[in-house]
Amino acid sequence: MKKGALILAAIVPMLWMGPLPAQDHDDEPKHGGIMNWNENSEFTLELVATRSDVIIYIEDHGVLVPTKGAKGQLVVTSGGTTKATELRSDGDNRVIAPGASIANADKAVATLTLPNGSLMLGRYIFR
Repeated sequence: MKKGALILAAIVPMLWMGPLPAQDHDDEPKHGGIMNWNENSEFTLELVATRSDVIIYIEDHGVLVPTKGAKGQLVVTSGGTTKATELRSDGDNRVIAPGASIANADKAVATLTLPNGSLMLGRYIFR
């Protein structure tokens, strides 16, 4: 009887706790940019705005996602003006929007199709 009571004493508190939270994605920026994690996707997209371009790095739970052959578009809304720039592959796990720029209060949406057919959407608001 003592053994059964000990097992029950160990199990009951666990039932009251409920399920443990799922482990979050590693969503810390690795390149000094802004992270976007899509709830309907396993991918993380980190947007980095340089002086001359916008670069997006793509990972799947910390694993680099190949972007060779990827195609997409970055749309930046600044005030009432919207500008679209083509996204193209630029390295192992990154795409680039050459000549694109982003400033405070701008909104950006990146849509991307990977060579394997995976579709991605990243949304960003700059404050």
